[in-house]
Amino acid sequence: MKKLIISVIAVSVIALGWAATARAENDTVKTSSEVIASDQSYTGLYTKVADRVEINGTVNGDVAVVANKFVLKGTVNGNVYVLAENARFEGFVTGNIHVLASDVELSSKATSAYILASQLTSTKTAQLTGSLAAAASEAEVNGSIAQSAYVGASVVRYNAPTGGSVKLAASQITVGNDATIAGDLSYSQSAEIKIENDKNIEGSIKQFGPPAKAEQSSWAAKASG
Repeated sequence: MKKLIISVIAVSVIALGWAATARAENDTVKTSSEVIASDQSYTGLYTKVADRVEINGTVNGDVAVVANKFVLKGTVNGNVYVLAENARFEGFVTGNIHVLASDVELSSKATSAYILASQLTSTKTAQLTGSLAAAASEAEVNGSIAQSAYVGASVVRYNAPTGGSVKLAASQITVGNDATIAGDLSYSQSAEIKIENDKNIEGSIKQFGPPAKAEQSSWAAKASG
């Protein structure tokens, strides 16, 4: 959870900071579409503020975008930072994806993904060689994750092949038939949970609750001290 919070702060600061730089370098902020065509490439830090940003070609560097709609169909040889209403990832990212958006569809290959959204959908074509950390109102996770996953939402449908442990914090949880988990499955003790095939979970299945008062007091003392 700490990594997700740090990532959200990072994407907000970095994307907005780079957006401010983009504004400073241009007399006006473009509000139309910004597109890198499939036969085009860009080298360096790619920053855009626009109504729609679409990357179909290749960016050799980090990407920072503030947009109403963001679409990635090409390749980014770096990290991606996005603030958007709607974000769709279909291409390839060599680094990490950091996104704060209302609706997120993840179908990309990437290292790790840190996502804060209202609606999150990870399709079966999504492949993360690292981890997933996500918070949403509703989350559906189908793509493969090589390491661990943390998902917090009101409703979680988890159907992802996962190489590590999975932690789900939600009111309603469904762990589907395709969810193979090499580590432990942990879920919030207040959740209504359905596990379609517990034989697909190699580790233990356990509940977790809120931190004990003593632990909360300890962390409060550290924070105030």
